Amino acid sequence: MLIAGLFLFKDYESLPEQHGLKKPSQMTFAQSNQFSEDFNAKPEGASTAVTAAPQALPQLPENEKPAWQALEEILKSKNDNDPRLDTALSQLSAEFHKAIYSKYLSLKPEDRNERGTLVFLVARDLKTEADIDFLQTVYEESPCLNMANCAANSENDPQENNGQQTSLNYPQLAGLYQVDAQLSKRPELLKNPQFRAGIYALLKTAENFPAPQVHEKAKQIREKYGL
Repeated sequence: MLIAGLFLFKDYESLPEQHGLKKPSQMTFAQSNQFSEDFNAKPEGASTAVTAAPQALPQLPENEKPAWQALEEILKSKNDNDPRLDTALSQLSAEFHKAIYSKYLSLKPEDRNERGTLVFLVARDLKTEADIDFLQTVYEESPCLNMANCAANSENDPQENNGQQTSLNYPQLAGLYQVDAQLSKRPELLKNPQFRAGIYALLKTAENFPAPQVHEKAKQIREKYGL
């Protein structure tokens, strides 16, 4: 069954201050994001979107090109408090989402802020099965062990530094906090069998991610919603 109607986000929810996160590291909800009525339908080409070659100039509707330029500027500045995240980038087409998938792949693993911002945008605005497929690949990645070189162990034990762990796992945490916020705001989404199954698979994958913050948050979400 398809979800009837469109449901709008209207309030903000912030991550607890003890995590020391900034927006969108706070994983706050921006306004007016909607879930597609046709969740079961993948956009054309979506099955290869996550593995497609990065697009320098994505093919987007004319009216979304300014939003893409805004996104590029935000990523370059690393300013995750830019108000355009809640205005120009609040309601995005499936084509824009596909461009985000490719942009994510074009970034280095060490670009934690940029990657986290892209995950934040997709998770905040879930529209299709392809979005969940993309998010799942984020939890299938190898963990980032060092901000300078994700493949190299840090000299300090990262488990002893919660702030460092948050930065290293920012993309994974960004997705989970937005999934939690969506399900809290719109519990009716779980009445869609395909959406429910997709979220369950996503959370189980996240539970296997080798970072305590990610594992524990994924498990907490799954148990919270009886998944």
